[in-house]
Amino acid sequence: MKEPSVETKIEYKLWYHGTNKESASKILKNGFKEGTYFARHLEDALGFGGEYVFEVALKLNHKYWELITKDVISADRIVRLKKYKRPNIEFENKKLGDEVFNWNLENNK
Repeated sequence: MKEPSVETKIEYKLWYHGTNKESASKILKNGFKEGTYFARHLEDALGFGGEYVFEVALKLNHKYWELITKDVISADRIVRLKKYKRPNIEFENKKLGDEVFNWNLENNK
């Protein structure tokens, strides 16, 4: 894998993608499909994705907390893959969480 130049590195930002173990293995081999969700914050990737979280260097200047890719993202953009242990949730207002998530999807395109 070719190391990006110093100038190029500055333009990239870390984005996060959470998934399951099976999908993580496929992503490591094939990269991310068009239409993949990425989050600017680790908490969002864990909350909406899965315990296997990719840190991915993307050359995007996107102002919202999440994005859906329009292109395939090559596996060589993966910085690292980490497995997190999910916390025990003591309380959750799932209905409100889903409403906020769906509103963001519709209004941040």
